[in-house]
Amino acid sequence: MKYGHIVDNNEIIDEVLVTYFKKPKSYTTEDMCEINTHGGNIVTRKILELCLKNGANLAEPGEFTKRAFLNGRIDLLQAESVIDVINAKSEREAKTGIKQLEGILSKKINEIKQEILDVMVNVDVSIDYPEYDVEEVTYQEISNMLTSVKEKLEKLEKSFDNGKLIKEGIKTAIIGKPNAGKSSLLNAILKEDRAIVTEYEGTTRDTIEEFVNIEGIPLKLIDTAGIRNAKDEVEKIGIEKSIKAANNADIIIRSVAKVGIIALVDEATGYNKVKERAKDELQKFLNRFLSEEASKWVKTFNDSFFEMIYKMRGWDWKMTNKKPGVVGQWINDIVYKRLAPGVYLELQDLNPKDENGHRKEKHHQYLSNETGKPMLKGYLNTIEALGRAADYDWDVFMTLLNKAYPVQAQQYDTLLDK
Repeated sequence: MKYGHIVDNNEIIDEVLVTYFKKPKSYTTEDMCEINTHGGNIVTRKILELCLKNGANLAEPGEFTKRAFLNGRIDLLQAESVIDVINAKSEREAKTGIKQLEGILSKKINEIKQEILDVMVNVDVSIDYPEYDVEEVTYQEISNMLTSVKEKLEKLEKSFDNGKLIKEGIKTAIIGKPNAGKSSLLNAILKEDRAIVTEYEGTTRDTIEEFVNIEGIPLKLIDTAGIRNAKDEVEKIGIEKSIKAANNADIIIRSVAKVGIIALVDEATGYNKVKERAKDELQKFLNRFLSEEASKWVKTFNDSFFEMIYKMRGWDWKMTNKKPGVVGQWINDIVYKRLAPGVYLELQDLNPKDENGHRKEKHHQYLSNETGKPMLKGYLNTIEALGRAADYDWDVFMTLLNKAYPVQAQQYDTLLDK
């Protein structure tokens, strides 16, 4: 390491610090030299031009990482992780990139590769050299080895979904009617005037995408055009994009003009003057959302949902119909109390407990086929996405859940005060 001046024709360009890295102790494993200047466009450009003038070559984008790969210092997965670290939009994404750069993923893949080779070698020896005194591998031993490989591959596959969410962000579409406050919500979350907001319906014609970091979780927010019967061809295209964004989203935020019962009725019925009619309109909504008679039981909660819950609580997951009572309490808190205003209270009345504390049916059997069940299905997909985004940490998951889907008010009087 040397401190001095860069000079051109007896003219001092800058005071610099020069560091020499002797191979193989460098990023590329080649001899390298770094010049630290005071920075600034003029000084840096002059020093660069002087280096090129004296025989240096300008590096191509990614050339140092390419050389490190070609020289065997890093593998292809590690090389790919470099750009992930550089472009990281959250602390968690940066940590994931660093772990991959350190070779953790490569090590796991190589271990699985070695296990597969061990199976192949044992099988080949047993078939090709039966006359040699080699300990025979039983079918059960081979089956156990392959089961181990399968489990590790499945675990890696699941980690890919988590990594994709962390890298690309959780696709979060803001959906609603025209002038419902979608763009205002986007601006409020970003804390800047990213989207144009006016009092006129249909101001937003195209989708607007922005990233925001919430407690280490990257969200890809998508502001969309208001959904209604299109009045012209341009608006129709915008609405089609809105629907496409909703279908592809991991999370959907339904933006409405106001909160509580007024928002609920505005969205469900289109009324603006609802204060005096709120109770009636809520009941109409619940009539569409729920059914008086329980439908035939159909599996509604995927095993992956329960596996997620068990994993977040640190329990071993075993596929079974019998689950601890506390799981039912969590389902009420995580799902039914947040699904829509008034729904949980109504379900308690429709599906009461007997004298032994048991319910005859499952709550979801009282959801309507037209409204309730489709909404529950979409909500459960969102919950699983939040679980993956939280990296199966219960506290982080509940923080995200409370922000995205707070517990809904259930009593009519409470709803009217919203």
